[in-house]
Amino acid sequence: MANCLRCEEQPGQGKLGLCRECRLRRFGESRRKYVWSEQLISDLRSAYRFGKVERAREIDKLVARTKWPRFVFHQMAQDMGLSFNRREWTPEEDEFLGDHMGILTARVIAAKLQRSMGSVRSRASHLALSGRLKEGYNISDLVAVLGACDGTVRGWMRRGLLGAIQERAGLRATEDAVVRFLRRYPAEYDLRRVDQVWFKSMIFRRQRERSS
Repeated sequence: MANCLRCEEQPGQGKLGLCRECRLRRFGESRRKYVWSEQLISDLRSAYRFGKVERAREIDKLVARTKWPRFVFHQMAQDMGLSFNRREWTPEEDEFLGDHMGILTARVIAAKLQRSMGSVRSRASHLALSGRLKEGYNISDLVAVLGACDGTVRGWMRRGLLGAIQERAGLRATEDAVVRFLRRYPAEYDLRRVDQVWFKSMIFRRQRERSS
């Protein structure tokens, strides 16, 4: 994976010798290696019901069982809202989120606020911000959550698999169209590369809406 010009001009900066943007991109690529099962998610949730010491022991067991790095479990705990080490949202951050949700992607907002994508999405839901529902998913969003390359996503759009594309909004597919794509065309994407938490939230939330 190529680095940006800033990294090439200033080698050795930050962790891994990369600028912050490239570190975020590198982390996003690495997360695709880790496929979360329902049982593993349940075990992680159970671990966070204990106190700090016992919780660490339970996570040690998960690390030993999966051979995954420990940070993967801490990041997932943040995305699931389990982490007790959460930074409170300030009025300025809430205002920024309200002004930009649906205009910038959740990934960009998270980077600008130095928060996780899970934290941004959770706060947007808490504030009843519906920018995602109105604006849909652009190509960068779909690349990130489906683990596909840019050309593949554009091909889906050209073939009409993502419904009517909103060109004036920057080539966006509606959330309904994305859900239909997930259900109708599972052979088009690799489930092992999909963002597991996002995928389950899309599928299971729609099931709950239909049953309610």
